[in-house]
Amino acid sequence: MIIKELREKFSKYNIEIIDENNAVDALEVLRNNEYFISKTQNHEPLVQDVIDDILGRPQGLSLEQKTYCIIYKDKQAFALLDYLEKFPNDRSGYIGLFILNSQFHGKGYAKELFDGLSDISKNMNFTEIQLGCMLDNEAGCKFWTKNGFEVFDKVIHNIDNEDFEIYRMIKRL
Repeated sequence: MIIKELREKFSKYNIEIIDENNAVDALEVLRNNEYFISKTQNHEPLVQDVIDDILGRPQGLSLEQKTYCIIYKDKQAFALLDYLEKFPNDRSGYIGLFILNSQFHGKGYAKELFDGLSDISKNMNFTEIQLGCMLDNEAGCKFWTKNGFEVFDKVIHNIDNEDFEIYRMIKRL
């Protein structure tokens, strides 16, 4: 887990591991980003979805390799991060989810958080960060491309019996 490193890097924010006690706050961050939900979900997110994601991870990955956290600014939840260490390989970090409350868009918070996450990944001797971005999530694809990610594959992923096209993206560190 990189929670310690995140807290040190972003000491002006309160960063907590997501659990049953703050799952409602995490849900609010999701629900306050209607664009993201409309492009990536076929149902309204529920508290149970957040709770299910606490343990959700690729087969063979330990919970110690997963950081699923919520970030608060002045007691308001504004960002969620799901980060996997040494996935899909030993030299990679993987962003499973990175989302901001839409009230915080366009103010530099996403770039600040991502740049800090990149620094942490470099300090862990990772040579790359990977992620998947749904093709329909044009704003997300634009953000990641602007921050140095390149598409290296396109796959179909079935979520709740619906197929979504996903760009697999990579940034070399």
